[in-house]
Amino acid sequence: MKIAVIAPSHVPFMIGGAERLWFGLTEQLNAVNDIACEIIKLPSPEHSFWAIIDSYQLYYNLDLSHFDLIISGKNPSWMVRHPNHIVYMLHPLRGLYDTYQLFNLPNDVASRSFRIRQIAAACDSGISTDDLFSELAELRLLNQEDPQQFQLPSPFLRKIVHRLDANALRHASGLYAISQTVASRDDYFHGADNIGVLYPPITRDFTSEPPSNYFLVYSRLDEAKRIDLIISAFRNVKTRHELLIVGDGPCRVALEALAEKDPRIRFLGRVPDSELSLLVGRSFASIFSPYQEDYGYVAIESLAAGKPVITTTDSGGPLEFVREGINGFLAEPNPTDLAAAITRCINFPKYASLEREAKAAVASITWPKLINGLLSSMRMADNSRPTLISLSTYPIYPPRGGGQNRVFYCNKYLSEDFNVTVICLVDAAKTAREITLSASFRIIEVPASREFAEKDWFYYQKTGVPTTDIVFSAFSGMNSAYITRAQSLLASCDVAVAEQPYTFGIVKQFAPPCVLRVLNSQNSEVDLKEQMFTASESQDDANFLIERTHECEESAHNGADVIIYCSEDDRTVSERRFAGAANARNAVIANGTEIGTVRYFGEIDHNASRIPEFRDATVCAFIGSWHEPNIKAVSDLFSLFADDRGVIIIIAGTVCNYFSDKNHPIPANFALLGVIDDQQKNALLACADVALNPMTIGSGTNIKMFDYMASGIPVLTTPVGARGIDTSTAGVTVCELSAFPTHLKFALDSGRSHNRRRHVEDNFTWRRVCKPYSDVLIKELASKYRPPSTSRLNAGNTRDQEHFENQK
Repeated sequence: MKIAVIAPSHVPFMIGGAERLWFGLTEQLNAVNDIACEIIKLPSPEHSFWAIIDSYQLYYNLDLSHFDLIISGKNPSWMVRHPNHIVYMLHPLRGLYDTYQLFNLPNDVASRSFRIRQIAAACDSGISTDDLFSELAELRLLNQEDPQQFQLPSPFLRKIVHRLDANALRHASGLYAISQTVASRDDYFHGADNIGVLYPPITRDFTSEPPSNYFLVYSRLDEAKRIDLIISAFRNVKTRHELLIVGDGPCRVALEALAEKDPRIRFLGRVPDSELSLLVGRSFASIFSPYQEDYGYVAIESLAAGKPVITTTDSGGPLEFVREGINGFLAEPNPTDLAAAITRCINFPKYASLEREAKAAVASITWPKLINGLLSSMRMADNSRPTLISLSTYPIYPPRGGGQNRVFYCNKYLSEDFNVTVICLVDAAKTAREITLSASFRIIEVPASREFAEKDWFYYQKTGVPTTDIVFSAFSGMNSAYITRAQSLLASCDVAVAEQPYTFGIVKQFAPPCVLRVLNSQNSEVDLKEQMFTASESQDDANFLIERTHECEESAHNGADVIIYCSEDDRTVSERRFAGAANARNAVIANGTEIGTVRYFGEIDHNASRIPEFRDATVCAFIGSWHEPNIKAVSDLFSLFADDRGVIIIIAGTVCNYFSDKNHPIPANFALLGVIDDQQKNALLACADVALNPMTIGSGTNIKMFDYMASGIPVLTTPVGARGIDTSTAGVTVCELSAFPTHLKFALDSGRSHNRRRHVEDNFTWRRVCKPYSDVLIKELASKYRPPSTSRLNAGNTRDQEHFENQK
């Protein structure tokens, strides 16, 4: 595996704890078998507004595709785009995050420049990185006069950097922090959850020796380290111990002046690592009093050397290790209390126990533990795992619509137990590509042939609805590139999954008998297609496509070893309709949501996000794909709320494209956003008052419901839209479609609630709902391999057999 550790190079250059971490991590990774690691550092000046923007864009445009994995940890290095990118966060640009408050600047941008206000608003609403850089480039050319917004720091720069960081972190394949302190800081991870904490090991050797009569301070001499606090406190301590201060920095002259009347306080300047190791090892204790330190190597190194640490109650990272009277001493950040802590250390009766507990506190912080933790997000391919090939008639990355989300996230979490490859048919105008999302999860995109695209366009023109999936099943031979790729991979796989019944014919034709054949049934397809084709201009063509759908669905249900349904209703319908459905092993795997992509917004967040022009109206949100149930839902909303001045309804998703293509008249109180990404979805759910789900047809469960609920927004849904959800505990308002206008107030009055998010977290995260899917496949695969007549395992691949049996 080829790994790049990427980090900013300070301007002017300096070496600190971050640099020691990156160099140490690179060295340790290179010591691991089959890993080659290189550290890449680019100059990242922070002396001006535009220097910071340029640094961000420099990393964003950096091509590191020749590496298998990227590890970054500080702004702006995490702007690098790569499918396997682990962020191991030290901190972002702190002056624009947690220490921004110290400048007494507002959070909102109040500028006389309309352009600046417009860009700031776009940052709040989730503008893409490409668009933001484009807007900033135009702003730079205009050279608008508002110097206050280009100062360091400024509310405008804060908005920009937060948006760039949020967009970058959203695409990371793993998020970790160097301490719980960093992981817990507001806004650092922009709403992402499940942040791993991996403590960095020390990078220098420290030995423990009998204590001498001096306390040690070693640090950069700047304001953040608060050496003045230590000097002021030590001058009040009655002791013959000395205070040795190692290091240099901008505050040295002032600190020497503060200490000049106390001969016990000596400044040693910078010293070599070998000398520092001796100074730490022979010290009586270390004193370390920074303000909200991210981690604090000084504390970790001193503890590793068996030396107690005296620190303050607001020091941040050190507080995760230092315990009062156990391995150190804690003080409030004032000279009097710190002096008392130093005195307690001097008079402590069991100094030997301090040394012992100091070492124990950091003994578990090792390089192997850090490396294994980081690489857990990008595990090496495990050839003992079974191989799963999934076939889809549409692209799934990045996931946008409901079907895309289901296929993508099901396979993402199946890849924790299987080596997964998804083959997707994409638009003929696109180029073929492979997307490696982890060592066990890749996506292959195969463009449709021009001949197939013309056939698909013909049926779309005849029927007025997308027909790619059915046309693919009827004319799959036109896509020889797709067939060739599928045939090659199916020949040696263990599990073949048809995502909907339209690709099952390929599974049936090319997967060997020993392969476990799976149908992921997302809908009752015949019922859905009959609803979609009711208004077709050419009924003959519509009848052909409906008949083809029935043939595909029947063949898949009768030929699959395992059938996965979205809901109990779908399973009941299929078992009644298809004889083979009752004989196959089946399971209901409900839809879910990737909880980390949806932020929770309470009332304060909502009020701050509301659109000023709409404050006197009830703003409603609906998100849907180009799918007949969603098309009907939007049409129904038009009928119910057209020209209602008290209601604004914002529609998002590919369903908007249907109405654009049809030139459908849009009521004045409706806004169609089109396709939105996760950041824009969060912005919509933050500003809206109520989320609507006016579904009257369809099957399965509605993914949009879980996104709504996870955001905390009040939800108004029909009974059909609430399929598969326990509405008695979910905190949603349910009524028939005709009652939506009268029940809108009931939903609004229910307010934003964290209980809705908790309901989703407990029941409908993709990880949770996909676990039974994986369990079913592993169990059935082991069972299928057991008979000697069909078992490839019995021919000598005993390792796989053991894996399957262990997984049972």
